[in-house]
Amino acid sequence: MTTRPPQEVYNAILDVAEKKSKMNIGVQCLQAIMSGVWVGMGAHCSLYFAGSLGYVDVATGQYQAAPAGLVKFANACLFPFGIMAVVLTGSDLFTSNCMTFMAGMISGRTKFKDYVRSLCVSWFFNLFGSLLIMYFLSYLPKQFEADEHLRGYVKKVAESKSHLDPALCVLRGIGCNMLVCLSVWEIFAVSDGAGKMVIAWFTIVVFVMCGFEHSVANMYQIPLGMKLGADVTMEQFLINNLLPATCGNIIGGSFFVGCVYAYSFDIGNRTW
Repeated sequence: MTTRPPQEVYNAILDVAEKKSKMNIGVQCLQAIMSGVWVGMGAHCSLYFAGSLGYVDVATGQYQAAPAGLVKFANACLFPFGIMAVVLTGSDLFTSNCMTFMAGMISGRTKFKDYVRSLCVSWFFNLFGSLLIMYFLSYLPKQFEADEHLRGYVKKVAESKSHLDPALCVLRGIGCNMLVCLSVWEIFAVSDGAGKMVIAWFTIVVFVMCGFEHSVANMYQIPLGMKLGADVTMEQFLINNLLPATCGNIIGGSFFVGCVYAYSFDIGNRTW
């Protein structure tokens, strides 16, 4: 597995920012919908697997939940599919755009209006794609309703995320997008497909294991839990999780990654 120097990776990210800034709005909306779909697919698979790890003790006939650490690791192992699918298909993901367009704006390759447009369009259409996959491929087919323990796990995930203190959710959102943007950086750094998947997998597993908050993943997970009967109101979903996680994702991706590397590989080396 060969990697490119960080300066080349940074330049490649600027190229993507410039290309996306000139993208037809219809194409951008469609690509953003597909990002929501792919992240939703990854979340569907990870929830289904992690929630199915319990077993019935033959001796007692009682249901035994799997160890919490094992459940969390199982969840983390399969979620990366969504992020890798987004990057490898060139889809438009809100969280990675935070880094890409901030770096592009600081470098002068793109403008502030491109940054705002990209984040707004990708966020709303990621949400649309996530809700599509949740409703038509997870809820309507009753994928999570046959097993009460599986259904209970999804509801528990939705409730735990929606009962967070908003300030804590912002902090968790910052940590999440620092790692998500790092994984995107790593994918750009590696030339071969298998290497891209392996190196990104580890980084995304770390963010899930840390319990950080990914706004686009939550656009799928929490509404699914709500449809299955979780004790979550729309206000709790928006105020306690989605909006604070979004703010944290913007701060983590735009400032702690985008700004830092724009300074390190661009404006910090200029002669003024």
